Amino acid sequence: MRKKQFFEERESKTIELKSALPKFEALIKTCIAFANGVGGSIVIDVEDTTLKTYPPSFLASVCIEIHT
Repeated sequence: MRKKQFFEERESKTIELKSALPKFEALIKTCIAFANGVGGSIVIDVEDTTLKTYPPSFLASVCIEIHT
């Protein structure tokens, strides 16, 4: 049996968690919001309410960082 894995941080002004790759338009809106603020990270393959990590998708658990 595989041990369940959990992400250590919750969503905040600079962290956005996604359980799957969002549609392009939603992803761009989040990137623009981070770019208009202080920056941030979008972490894909992590459930935002439970912090459970999913097996890597074809994207292999992507983290997008936006710096301003």
